[in-house]
Amino acid sequence: MVRGVRAGLSMIIVPAGLFAQAQTQAPGRIFLANDEWPLTNVGFQQASDTGTFISNVLSWFKPGGAGKFHAYSRNLGLTGSLLAKAITDGGHAWTTGLNIPATVEKFREYDGIFLAATTVNNDILIEYVRQGGNIYLALGADTSDVTNFKTFLNAFGMSLKATTNEVEGLIPIESTHPLFKDVHALYQNNGYDLLELSASDPHTEVLVTRDSHGLYGIFDGPLNSFRRGDLDQNGKVDLSDPIGLLFYLFLGDPRPPCQDSADCDDNGALEITDGICVLSYLFTAGPAPSPPGPKTCGPDPTGDGLEACAYGAAACSE
Repeated sequence: MVRGVRAGLSMIIVPAGLFAQAQTQAPGRIFLANDEWPLTNVGFQQASDTGTFISNVLSWFKPGGAGKFHAYSRNLGLTGSLLAKAITDGGHAWTTGLNIPATVEKFREYDGIFLAATTVNNDILIEYVRQGGNIYLALGADTSDVTNFKTFLNAFGMSLKATTNEVEGLIPIESTHPLFKDVHALYQNNGYDLLELSASDPHTEVLVTRDSHGLYGIFDGPLNSFRRGDLDQNGKVDLSDPIGLLFYLFLGDPRPPCQDSADCDDNGALEITDGICVLSYLFTAGPAPSPPGPKTCGPDPTGDGLEACAYGAAACSE
């Protein structure tokens, strides 16, 4: 009888297999530089700590051993001989160029992808990080950076100021973050200010500023922002979500990787009332699912016993 109910629901409402969820995957890390010049040959020559800086970045991306990294770029900010020497002298593998396909599958062959002045589909970058990939993004090399990377940056809580910051020269570094251990100054030549979308987000942070200009920032943490009610993580709340919850509760489907998104009434438990809550919202003008709500992504404002949320960043960019 159970199999008959499942088959009927699948045929009428959703295609089979829609609610099979991927294993929870810790996201990767993102390092943002407001300018591409720090890692150029000029940057190495002007700032003696540049080699230490890139070593710290690679260790942050790949703790405890040598890694494999690729610069998907032809820009001088990532293709200089001194950068290549610093990386390979550290025991890492380093390649550059646009001769590999810009796909999640290919990028996942590397421990980190470096970008500068190269446009890549933002959905691919988001999914690569969601699946554990690391990205170093050097901005300021192209006037279109503000728009080209907007979706990607917004998905991880960051944005760019639309005008260049005119910050130039050897810039003192004042940060206690391990990325800047023994790094006292870096060179740059005009970039775009980094901005945090939410100052309360503990996983996104501008680490270095100069006269109120955001110069270096990171994303480092779980994807704990979510859309309440969106169990299947397609970026919207619709009929498939309460049906998916019923499949989990009564037909043995896998547990949602972001239980908070399925906890419509935010009482800290997944139960049939959550499905009723979403159905009421969708079809009888009932109250909206609890904050952060069904229309925008955000953190859970209340503590509960549910596990850490693994909600895809791509769903928040819808």
